[in-house]
Amino acid sequence: MPRPGRRRFGIPPGGAWDQLAFRLANALLDNPPEAAALEFLLGGAVIIAEADMSLAIVGACDHIEVGAFPIKRNSRFTVGKGDAISVHPPQTGASTILAVQGGIQNSDRATVRLHEGDRIVTDRSSTDASCPKAFNGSLPTMMNQPLRIVAGPQSHMFDLAAFSLSTFRIRPDSSRMGIRLDCDPFPAGPEMVSEPAVQGAVQITNDGRPIILGPDGPTIGGYPKIAVVCSADLDRVGQLRPGNVVKFEWITLEQASILREESLVDGKRLTAIAKAL
Repeated sequence: MPRPGRRRFGIPPGGAWDQLAFRLANALLDNPPEAAALEFLLGGAVIIAEADMSLAIVGACDHIEVGAFPIKRNSRFTVGKGDAISVHPPQTGASTILAVQGGIQNSDRATVRLHEGDRIVTDRSSTDASCPKAFNGSLPTMMNQPLRIVAGPQSHMFDLAAFSLSTFRIRPDSSRMGIRLDCDPFPAGPEMVSEPAVQGAVQITNDGRPIILGPDGPTIGGYPKIAVVCSADLDRVGQLRPGNVVKFEWITLEQASILREESLVDGKRLTAIAKAL
């Protein structure tokens, strides 16, 4: 989960790119919504279980195996001690969440990068309570729809109509710090004194191309911000992969606020969504 309230110290919130997938994976296991889990971005891994446990996989991954047995995406499954869990890179989308019954013990940091040979410690105190077993369908990603944006603090420096009519392609050098977009360059705005920035802010860099700040993005920046992606669409940004084409749609702050309220999902609604999908 993101760790808010630390931007004043220069620390970004971190957390999973796709928060809905993250919370749904925990809901499948009856975990607290904020229980730590693994996120794979465009990649995969092989994990060896050191004990019997229940896991859930939600998001982009469409190829996961326990030993030689395939596992359905958006489902809960069990593994035994010594089993190899193979998570393969996704063919569509970018973010995959692998949650463990009881959650993963982690440090106070919202995001910890894992390396080959790392050992993952789980919270074995949780009981295997009754919970939904699988989704019967795909998550409602709306990936083919424009990203909805509100005007940023420097929007007056740019041609907003041209921005909404433009088509952008995700660049391969995108990361958790930001999604970089390729397009016909816009006139670059003037260099500014660095000011606060948030996840979802759309900055126009010196080369005239936009970047959407991610969960590990900077807390301040000197590039002008033409727009901010509404919070209801941030999970969709986390599923963008290099080569994807995106467009933007301007909405008002009031519309963004309504969309945010409609997108908020509490624990009971998470379980209901998991059962209904």
